[in-house]
Amino acid sequence: MLNSWKQNLPEDLIAKVAKVDEKISGHLQKIDEQVLYNQQRLLSLFRKHRVAEEDLVGSTGYGFDDMGREKLEAIFADYFKVDDALVRPQLISGTHAIATAFYGVLRLKILFIICRGCRMIRSNKLSGLWAIILKLSKNMISILITLH
Repeated sequence: MLNSWKQNLPEDLIAKVAKVDEKISGHLQKIDEQVLYNQQRLLSLFRKHRVAEEDLVGSTGYGFDDMGREKLEAIFADYFKVDDALVRPQLISGTHAIATAFYGVLRLKILFIICRGCRMIRSNKLSGLWAIILKLSKNMISILITLH
């Protein structure tokens, strides 16, 4: 028999846990179904992209001809239903990921300003410049991009 996390609890607490388990059993069943669905979805993507043992080993770190990383990114893109994905352990935070994305799309002569307190999302043509303000979160952090 498997050890249970409840084995060292007092009898009255074990009875209360059993009662709660009975009350929430429907919700737990839904969670189990969602877990199994997500697992099946992920395994089918591994089969679709033909992930093999050699794709799961380490690499030189340079990323040249790294089929495992390419397959991982393709799996992420398919899973989240987007065109492409960038999956890197080097992206250490959400801010770092956002900055990396902007460095990839911003070009010369684009003024990039991060301002705090801008609450509206707007797109206006101002005296020959395009100003775009994107609201990123409820923390009032916004981005102003002007294209010259």
